[in-house]
Order: sequence, then structure tokens, then C-alpha cells
Amino acid sequence: MRTLIVLALCVALNHGQENSCFRQDYDYLGADIGMVSNIETFGQCMQVCRNTEGCVSFTHEPSTQRCWPKNTEYGDSPGPKDGVDSQNMNCLKNDCKQQDFDFWGADLGMVADIETFEACAEVCRTTDGCVSFTHQPSTNRCFPKHTAFGEIPRPKDGVNSQNMDCYNNECFKKDFDFWGADLGMVSDVASFAQCLQVCRNTEGCVSFTHQPETNRCWPKSMRFGAIPRPKVGVNSRNLDCDGGDNGCYKPNFDYQGADLGRVENVESFSDCLAVCSETDRCMSIAYRASTNDCWPKFQEYGANPGLFQKRL
Repeated sequence: MRTLIVLALCVALNHGQENSCFRQDYDYLGADIGMVSNIETFGQCMQVCRNTEGCVSFTHEPSTQRCWPKNTEYGDSPGPKDGVDSQNMNCLKNDCKQQDFDFWGADLGMVADIETFEACAEVCRTTDGCVSFTHQPSTNRCFPKHTAFGEIPRPKDGVNSQNMDCYNNECFKKDFDFWGADLGMVSDVASFAQCLQVCRNTEGCVSFTHQPETNRCWPKSMRFGAIPRPKVGVNSRNLDCDGGDNGCYKPNFDYQGADLGRVENVESFSDCLAVCSETDRCMSIAYRASTNDCWPKFQEYGANPGLFQKRL
């Protein structure tokens, strides 16, 4: 059995004092992987970069509809240039809540009287075609959007944004709190795996947070709790990650290579997940139930993911 462990750090990376997100009238000159024509929008050029192997930044020229995916952050020679816009992809690695950040454009409409960020997320979930959203708490307005990151992602005070795929395929969340929506607190829960079992045994529990320092476990009535947020020292998980074709738990699939070692006598997949949570640099696991062996790994998907082949 195999699974992916996702570690979420909601941060924006910077280059000196410059924000590495949307740069208007700015060219990341050089380091081109090629040039793609007929790319109408900045958001489409971003998608070209996502789909191009080795692409870490890009420049778009709206007047000519040309897009240049690049193999170096900031290109070879970044500098101001009228009529072109650029961005580093590392700004977009972590798709959770982006505070004071606008996913501008690509709106599916505007919904009024939405008081909280979480309620805006629910608007997006129930809006056909919505893949991201922006919420403005001062006006209680919510903007569901049909494009990840909108058309032009950029810093903006007073609005918060998120991609919905942050809420997909996410098992173990290290240093992340599913705050609120508690069904209670259970003491003396020594491991993440035991907290998982508490949730399974608690009526109405769909997610949980565990604090290993205090051995406390909070089963919860809402996926991601009421307010999901980074918090050092607690780890969280949604229960529906346990199975199904959700990209998380992968039966008969091997994340071969990138091992941090092999741990023997691990009785369950959940216990292997706990091994990963306690192993420095662990980002994914492979578990063989027939031998109770667990392999924590330092790369997502290991070095060579593929259908399971018998280990020699």
C-alpha cells in the first residue's frame, strides 16, 4: 500500500525585497525553454509553465500573446520592460490560504454577505466550475473563480485567496492546525496513529488534530476544522483520505527509491504514516502489509513511482 504525504507551508517566497509573484511591466529575460504562441492571458501562460518540464518561471507578452517558460527563477537578466509581465512559480507552490493576496480576475461572479473565509470556500465548493476564490472580509464579498490563482495573482491588502485543490488529496498535514469544530479533546493519545483511531471511533468525526508534545487529540466535525491554518507543533488530517481514488492512499503502487530507511514491525498503514510524521524530512511513505515494513521517503512520490513490483 502506498500513500502521498503532503506538507503544507503557506508562504510566499521573495527575491531580495521584490515579491516573486506577479511582476507587471517586468521581463525575466533569458533562460527560455521555448516560446509558445497564442497564449491570451497571464493565467494561461502560467499553466504553460506548469505543464512544461523544468519550468520555474515565465514571462508573458499580452500584446503578442506570446509566452516564454523558463528554466531559471527570474530568468538570466531580470529587469523592467513595458508590456511584458513575469512570475516565479515558487510563489505558487503552496496553495492554501494566501493572506493579503488577490487572485484577480477569472470571476464566476460576486456573492455578497459572506462573512468568513471558510464560508467563501463553501461558496466555491457549491459553484460549478469554481477552482479558486478570493474573500474580502471588510465588505463580506466572495469571488468564486474558474482559474487557479485567478488571471493575475498579486499582493493586495485586505483580501485573502485560496485554490480549492489545497483541499484535495491532503493526508498528513505537519505543523498545521484544523482549528475549531471540535467534538471534544482526548488526553493521553501518544501518537498520530492513535489519534486517527480516536477519530474513527468517534461518531461524526471527519478530521482530527494531534499535539504530540501534550499527547492531546481533537476529533472534529468538519473537514479541515473551522479555520485551517499553519501552527508549529500540531499535526492534522482529514479522515476521508483513508481510501478511494483521491490521489492520497494508493494501493498496489510503489514510491520506489528516495528512502530514509526501512522500519520493521510496523503493524498498519496508519502506524507507517505516524513513522513518517516523526521522521525528519519525510514527505511520503511506502508500506507493505504482508511483512509489516515501512519506508519513509524524502521525496514526494519517491524517486521512481509506479505500479508495485515485488521487492527482492
